[in-house]
Amino acid sequence: MAPINLIVSSLLLGSALCFLSISICLNHWRGGNLFNYDVVHHKHTALTCAALLITGLLLWTAAFIIGLVRFCSTEDLIGQRGLGLAYLVCLYLGTLITITGVLVYTGQIGKDWSYMLSVVAWTSSLVVSFMAAIMCRCRAVRQ
Repeated sequence: MAPINLIVSSLLLGSALCFLSISICLNHWRGGNLFNYDVVHHKHTALTCAALLITGLLLWTAAFIIGLVRFCSTEDLIGQRGLGLAYLVCLYLGTLITITGVLVYTGQIGKDWSYMLSVVAWTSSLVVSFMAAIMCRCRAVRQ
């Protein structure tokens, strides 16, 4: 059986992939869809944000596939350095590019800094809660 941290990290990354792909496709941005932005003077910025988000999505997808391979395969594959390094590079680079797209959109178009910070805080607390539940070890002492 795979370690619980691989299971939870795959679930969290899979849900992040779903949410990001849905958010890119939705028309609920300030100017509609990111690809056909209605506000003329923000059209190039919206297209840049869409490109950054899609690049981050592709890197997260690669990390997710690597995570599933690590999750579903033998113990020998889990410990290999190259696969783990590729997973971390895809994960961290995808996160960096995605947050860059979000910050560019928020700074140039959205201006909803308080909303963005509250979403980041909620997401961080959710990840910490999941990781705390995984990593906690309850030790009962029997007498």
